[in-house]
Amino acid sequence: MIEKIKNNWLWKVAALLIAFVLWLVVVNYDDPYIKKTFNNVVVEKRNELAITAQDQAIEYKEGENISVTLGGKRSLIDRLTYSDIKAYADLGKVSITNTVDIIIEVNDQIDILEKKPNNMQISLEPIIKSLKDVQVSYIGELDSDYIRLNPVIIPNQIEITGPQSQLSRVSEVRVPIRIDNAYDDVTVYVTPQILDSTGKEILGLQMSNNQIQVKVPIQKIKTVPVVFQTVGSLNEAYRLVTMELEMKEIIVRGEPDVLENFTELVVPNIDLSTFNQETESYSINLNQYLPAGINVYNSDALTELIIEVEPLVNQDYTIDLEEVTIRQLDEDLTYRYLDTTPLNVRLRGIEKELSVLEVKTLQPRAFLKDLGPGIHNVEVEFVVPSNFEWISGTPTVRIEISSIDQEEVSTDN
Repeated sequence: MIEKIKNNWLWKVAALLIAFVLWLVVVNYDDPYIKKTFNNVVVEKRNELAITAQDQAIEYKEGENISVTLGGKRSLIDRLTYSDIKAYADLGKVSITNTVDIIIEVNDQIDILEKKPNNMQISLEPIIKSLKDVQVSYIGELDSDYIRLNPVIIPNQIEITGPQSQLSRVSEVRVPIRIDNAYDDVTVYVTPQILDSTGKEILGLQMSNNQIQVKVPIQKIKTVPVVFQTVGSLNEAYRLVTMELEMKEIIVRGEPDVLENFTELVVPNIDLSTFNQETESYSINLNQYLPAGINVYNSDALTELIIEVEPLVNQDYTIDLEEVTIRQLDEDLTYRYLDTTPLNVRLRGIEKELSVLEVKTLQPRAFLKDLGPGIHNVEVEFVVPSNFEWISGTPTVRIEISSIDQEEVSTDN
């Protein structure tokens, strides 16, 4: 048996080696060694808290996504997916140059040939806080007879936390509210927007409140006249020349059902007995005369009652008889004055009106109706304007009436 084994042993060893080589060739031909690059492999960030717990913000400069080249048998490489590749950076091991090694984990039978980049590059800056007022912006318009009042914002301030460079960009915190065609109060819960000076939203910052309650009161407006009521009587020695409100009408606001029956604002109890020549104006705060639920809108509630009071004086007027008009004398009669003394009358009024009064305005006239020939005492009547008071008695003139024929005979003789 041993002899058989020893016979041609060199050939037998050679055959074994050839068979092994052929086996390797066949195996590698069917399942060769290949390379494959995986791009945009996401790098897991581990232990971020080791940095953020020290009030430091992390900005990732490079290495959040990498490309990895792997090598191995085709049968293994072809079955690989992104989920089989684990890439992570342990931020608890950041270097003094702010770099972190990127570790790749794959099947042990697969070779890691290359990764780009090798490290994750970061920068650090302080995390700070800032308190900002919440501002409201409105979307849409109300009807022309409705207005919005100042909103109630809860909370009206929020605290923002983030990297110093990000917070330095913050211009305002805004909540947009839609109010178009609203006829009643608008109450909403809104997520605030953090905006820079150009109105662009800044993302990635933490807010102390992610929901803001905003109530926008909506009320109706209405224009109503302002009137006044008087009590008492003016002293008889004076006349009230002017009395008017500086503000003739006012715009008020309130709930629609409250405004519906409100037609005018009445200022009551203006006491005339307190007025005299020195009284020029009377300050009035209209707010005190508004009913509950109604307020002045967009104007000052203070107004003035403008008053002009003048003393009454007497003035005498002399009226020539030529200025007296004779009325209703029969056509066949004529007349003549037996006394040519001018008439003196007295009127009472305010000086500036008395001084410009003309006699012709009084229209002096004597009515001779039903009077026949003879001598008569005839009353002279006047038309006295309502702003004057007649103080005199009724003046008379002596007139002689005669027939025209008789007058002609007297003339001929």
